[in-house]
Amino acid sequence: MRGSVAIFDIDSTIMDTAPRNFRILREAAEEYPVIAPAVDQLSVGDMGWNVLDALKSCMTLSEDLARKISRFWSDRFFTNHYALEDAPYQGVAEILWWIHQEGCLLVYLTGRDEPGMSTGTRQSFVQANLPAGEGTRFILKPDFETPDLVFKRKALESIGRMGTVWVAVENEPANANLFAQMFPDARVLLIDTITSPNPDVPDPAVIRFCRYGPV
Repeated sequence: MRGSVAIFDIDSTIMDTAPRNFRILREAAEEYPVIAPAVDQLSVGDMGWNVLDALKSCMTLSEDLARKISRFWSDRFFTNHYALEDAPYQGVAEILWWIHQEGCLLVYLTGRDEPGMSTGTRQSFVQANLPAGEGTRFILKPDFETPDLVFKRKALESIGRMGTVWVAVENEPANANLFAQMFPDARVLLIDTITSPNPDVPDPAVIRFCRYGPV
């Protein structure tokens, strides 16, 4: 394992973004009091890929209000400040530190953008006591607009030159399939957390799991 490479996505793979979503939703309720009774019925555990889905489970949203809340959310979710709300999934810290101590390069390959989320991403890892210094590499998109899959395909070409990719962990099937395609000898893992709508069917070579550590 020493000298090899381990690739981990961040959102919904290492970090649970539900606390970030819930904080933004609670702040939205202050800006738009009409949704406050619905938000009061929700908790962090109700947060999914889209905060509007959680709201719609408790109330009817007009198109105009849904559009305003969506904008309120997007203006905050992809920022350094709110990234500090994220919390690592149970058991992932122990796994990351074990990989790090074995001398494997930890590459955090994420669809977050460097200009908007670089500082907050690194601070959130330090805050959560996750490996973030020597022996790690954060690779973020150079801009917000580049599609994640396009960015990751290009990034994987350079990652492959860093060493032998031993393992790659993702929450999005399309990205996991890309890993399996580019690194057929690696162990590609797909964690069953949250995905974007209409996810791809995982490649048969991709190993699915639901949590870190023992069941």
